[in-house]
Amino acid sequence: TAMKKIRLLEAERTRRQEAEAMREAARKNAQDLAAMSDILNHLNSKPNVTDAFPAVAEGIRLIAGCQLVYLTLIDRQTAQCSVLVTSPPDTLLEAAGPPAAAIEGEPSILDGQPVFVPDLTRQPPRPGREQQLLRLGYPSLLSLPMAAGSQIIGALNLAWQAPGAEDIPQLALLEQIATSVALAVERSRLFAETNRYTNELKALTELSSELRTASTIAEMLPIIVKKSLEAVNNQSGAILLVDPTTDELVVSSVYPAQLNHMLGVRYQLGQGISGRIAKTKEPYTTSDLTKDPNSALTNQQIDEIGDLMPRSLLSIPLQTQERLVGIMHVVSSSERVYSAEEVRLLNAIGEIASSAIYRATVLTTLEQRVGERTSELAAANARLTELDRLKSKFVSDVSHELRTPITNLNLYLDLLEQGKAEKRNHYWAVLRKQTERLQSLIEDILSLSRLEIAKDRLSFEPVDLNHLVEQVVAAHRAQAQLRQIDLQFSPGRDLPLIEGAANHLSQVITNLVANGMNYTPAGIVHITTGHQPHKNCVYLAVHDTGMGIEPSDMPHLFERFYRGTNASETNIPGTGLGLAIVQEIVQLHRGRIEVDSQPGQGATFTVWLPLVQQPAS
Repeated sequence: TAMKKIRLLEAERTRRQEAEAMREAARKNAQDLAAMSDILNHLNSKPNVTDAFPAVAEGIRLIAGCQLVYLTLIDRQTAQCSVLVTSPPDTLLEAAGPPAAAIEGEPSILDGQPVFVPDLTRQPPRPGREQQLLRLGYPSLLSLPMAAGSQIIGALNLAWQAPGAEDIPQLALLEQIATSVALAVERSRLFAETNRYTNELKALTELSSELRTASTIAEMLPIIVKKSLEAVNNQSGAILLVDPTTDELVVSSVYPAQLNHMLGVRYQLGQGISGRIAKTKEPYTTSDLTKDPNSALTNQQIDEIGDLMPRSLLSIPLQTQERLVGIMHVVSSSERVYSAEEVRLLNAIGEIASSAIYRATVLTTLEQRVGERTSELAAANARLTELDRLKSKFVSDVSHELRTPITNLNLYLDLLEQGKAEKRNHYWAVLRKQTERLQSLIEDILSLSRLEIAKDRLSFEPVDLNHLVEQVVAAHRAQAQLRQIDLQFSPGRDLPLIEGAANHLSQVITNLVANGMNYTPAGIVHITTGHQPHKNCVYLAVHDTGMGIEPSDMPHLFERFYRGTNASETNIPGTGLGLAIVQEIVQLHRGRIEVDSQPGQGATFTVWLPLVQQPAS
């Protein structure tokens, strides 16, 4: 009947609606699966999730009908939640947010549970990104946790421009997408880490290779600065090396060349950032060097640096196990925060650089020591050669000097036997004179020999120079009177003690007095002593009024066996060794001797001797 037909028509309509709904559901399911497949393909085809995200977000919008999709990640070091990427890309969300506990959807996200807020306007006001979403016109939010193993690394966030229903039919599929995105994020992180480690290893390998080809520190430093700047993408840098002689830090290399005026600037340990690092042996970073209280830059230096003025700075100590080598700075002209990876990489560069600099320093020191030792050996060899020559000359000179008195002795001995009897007294007088000359020569030769032996074991003690002069003057007084010579002594008052060997110094005084008397036929030999505080020494001056010294004789006065023109012409007695002995003794006492003379106006010999060294208080 009619009612039956109506019921049949309604049933048919219901069946058709259900069939259409099933077909629509199947179509939607197929569309969602296709979108899911597309998302997975894009995630798998791109090494970086941000490159795949536009296509991923488009697929999510097809599935969920949302208008905004964005990823937030939890920074494992800072525990801050930050936006990695958004779609549409021009959506301005704050890059960093509160700690992970305040991630979208409250702490349940950290527990691995999705959070859906259909209408943010009906929720109690909350600070942070949710309020920002409301201001941008997104009142509905779904946050899906992204997990890597057991650790929540962030959230996949979907937002709608209108309040939504109480549930989301595609939630299970969206959770699968969130899991896939999490895997892609981890894969991207691992890829980035691998790429970073590869680049770091390459940078360290290149640095080591280039440093091996550099032979000096001057060649190494520019290489180190250049590689360090490349490693952290900075614009300028400097290396300060420790000066071991002053314990100061010296700017030894800079980049670029506009900073060359900084070369040679010195900092005390503890002064400025460099000094602080030298003390702490720890890396140092600052985001704005001009405002850093530890900076030692003056306003003038800031003006000189100009456009190159560093803002952010990363500094590391250059050190080996033995000691601090220096400090390295890399700086950027813009404010930035250096990552832990950058600090670690620069530390690794610093370790390689420190070892290279230390090896170069040791090598340079060794080369210097080898050079010095070679020079010392060459000088010693030259001295030995000269000593051998002098010894041969000395033997020759001694043989020559001995030959004359010995020849005379033989001659007059023959005359004693064969000569006239009335001349024997004369022969005896000549023999006695030649014997005395021979004795004097032998004594002088023995004195020189004793000086050579005593050079390395001479013992000094405090000596009163006036007392020694008085003894020598007393011993020569009678002989001076016989020769009509006025022997005078003017001792210096309050004369300080000197360091010396008394016997040797007595010989110096004796030889100088005897020399003055020999070259003064009749006149004055005047001895004076005195103190020169500004020279930290005392002096002994022996002045005679004799015949003086010819200018041609002056350069040879202290040569062994040299006898001047006057001695040869006037037959003045002597061996030619007296002044040579004087000079040897004076030099052994770390003193010096000076001569002042004009022909016919006498001569003055002045000896300068150091005082007794006072012990440090």
